Amino acid sequence: GSCTITLRLDGQKGPVIGTVKIKGGQKEGLSADQYRAFSGKVAKAAGVHDLYICFSEVSGDIRLDWWEFK
Repeated sequence: GSCTITLRLDGQKGPVIGTVKIKGGQKEGLSADQYRAFSGKVAKAAGVHDLYICFSEVSGDIRLDWWEFK
C-alpha cells in the first residue's frame, strides 16, 4: 500500500510540521512482512504541543511497525 503521513500540531487541521510519503514495496519484490525505513524532516516545532499523525491518500494495506523522532 501507500499513503501520505502529515504531522500537525494541536489538531487535525493544525500547522503542518512534516510530511512523509509511504510507498509499497511490491515493485521491489518485498512481501507484506518485510519492513522498510522512511524518514522526513520536522520544522517549526518548539514548545509543548499535541502531535497529530494524519493519514491521507491511502491506497491498499499499510503496516507500520514503529516511530522514532530525533
